[in-house]
Amino acid sequence: MNNMCNCQRCSCRRQKCNCQKCRYAGLCCKPLCCPFPCCIIGPTGPTGPTGADGEIGPTGPTGPTGPTGADGEIGPTGPTGADGEIGPTGPANGLNAYGGLYNDAVQALTLLIGIPVQVSFNNSMPFLNTTPSVTENTIIVSESGDYEINFKIVGSISLALALSTFVRVNGAIIPASETSSLLTVGVENEITGSIIVSLSDGDEIDIAASALVAATLTLGADVNATLTVKKLDE
Repeated sequence: MNNMCNCQRCSCRRQKCNCQKCRYAGLCCKPLCCPFPCCIIGPTGPTGPTGADGEIGPTGPTGPTGPTGADGEIGPTGPTGADGEIGPTGPANGLNAYGGLYNDAVQALTLLIGIPVQVSFNNSMPFLNTTPSVTENTIIVSESGDYEINFKIVGSISLALALSTFVRVNGAIIPASETSSLLTVGVENEITGSIIVSLSDGDEIDIAASALVAATLTLGADVNATLTVKKLDE
């Protein structure tokens, strides 16, 4: 066995093999040219089994916030909360002044020609800031302002005639309250009226009737006359 390279492609056959595994190392320019089996590189072997997983690396930085998702379904109603504190008292409502009179006893009014006759009352109604009087048959107001006045008379006349009824303030007729009714003998007639008028503190209200001929107006049993006043809200 000589020391020369057997490579047919080597430009320098006299060089020593490069094989590191035999005594011809350094004589060949290419290991595959060596005639010895230990110098020939075989095919790549099969891939070995995958190694075990390495340790989990550190958590990366948080990514940007994604878009808002669609609203979910409305959940069930929660329990009722505790009652809150009581709020401040609101402004007062209702009437600031009112009062009334009524009569439920039979009375006969003697009508003289052109002379007003006051209607009498024997009972008072609840009142506030007014003074109903069954002795004077009047209602005195204690506050100035606009008032609604309502009245009613139920009776029969002894002679067919036109009866005038009206509300008076301090003895003077309130023009808007004056009514004229044709009464028939033997028929019970009901006369009513309602007005709004400005009154002053201390004004005295009553009802009266008159006719152009003399006659008798009889107010029968049950409630036959009423007079009420109420101050309108400001």
